[in-house]
Amino acid sequence: MSRVIVTDFFGVIVSETIPVFLSNHVSDKEKIMKIKDNYCKKADIGEYDYYKMLEMIASDFNMSKEDVYNECLQISKLNDDYVKFIKSQGLKIILLSNAPKGLVELIKERYNLDDLFDEEIISYRLKISKPNEQIYNEVYKYVSKEDEILFIDDNIANLSVPKRLKWNTILYKDFESFKEEYKRIYK
Repeated sequence: MSRVIVTDFFGVIVSETIPVFLSNHVSDKEKIMKIKDNYCKKADIGEYDYYKMLEMIASDFNMSKEDVYNECLQISKLNDDYVKFIKSQGLKIILLSNAPKGLVELIKERYNLDDLFDEEIISYRLKISKPNEQIYNEVYKYVSKEDEILFIDDNIANLSVPKRLKWNTILYKDFESFKEEYKRIYK
């Protein structure tokens, strides 16, 4: 039996981009979530890629695609402490993330993360997204059901299926609380 880390990308490895962009331009939180869902849900399941999503946002916000792209890049920040910590554990690391085609690839290149993941499960490739149980079951293509899996995500709604699958879970809030929870699980 091996230990395996399965981690989300946005809100964990790098900061959220689209929600922050939207909050910079829209004050009503409910409206932000509705707009985010409008853009992201379809992009996350591969109906269109990141660049098409940026075009749509640019059009809706009366901005150039380049301005939206540049603002999103400025918003994106690497969680360097988290990346160093999970790499230092010497475990298999699997990415399990909701994302449109092109976005994870762009950020991996920007922060030189190509060697971080042993495997990648990204929603647009499968045309399904978290919290659909099917996407979590994709992990079993790379690990045994006997392996001890730790799933880390910043969205509580994405933790219920892994808990049902008997995975350890951590709701990511910040690096310090993550590290404490990790040490509690793996005393």
